[in-house]
Amino acid sequence: KNKRYRSQIETMGKYSASEMARLAGFNVTKKKSWQWCHIIAFSIGGEDGKYPKSIMEYESIGPQRESNLVVGTVEANAQMLLVEDVVKKLVLKTTKPIYIRVKPTFVKDLEEYHIAETLEYTIQDAEKNPDCQITFSFNMLSRRKTALQEPEVIGPILEHLFLDKT
Repeated sequence: KNKRYRSQIETMGKYSASEMARLAGFNVTKKKSWQWCHIIAFSIGGEDGKYPKSIMEYESIGPQRESNLVVGTVEANAQMLLVEDVVKKLVLKTTKPIYIRVKPTFVKDLEEYHIAETLEYTIQDAEKNPDCQITFSFNMLSRRKTALQEPEVIGPILEHLFLDKT
């Protein structure tokens, strides 16, 4: 049975991410839109439990919770999705648990609007071996377009760190 979840807009008090950014004083246009971004990706193991081998650390793991959603640019969300997809593939390939820690930093004085400045995304083996760790830092205010080859670069790096050592 397919369990339905509340939308991000329902979760965040009926505000779209673009509306929230506008209320916080950011420029919002069709070319400069904003999205609700999951701190811990819905598909990496939030309430859907699809990837039980991963170990998640955040105060609230469920994907559609206020504490798991931040406002970021469309471009930043696209960058995050590329990395999350590579991490999902890694989790499915390895026999050891992967530890994922995501730390948001909010724009000063705009915390009430959930405007994230950065998300620091650390992936580590469950034993917390310092040789098996990598951190990605996403600028959630960036307007940089994602390069299509980024997953082709990130994937082999993660596989070398985690699969060669398992």
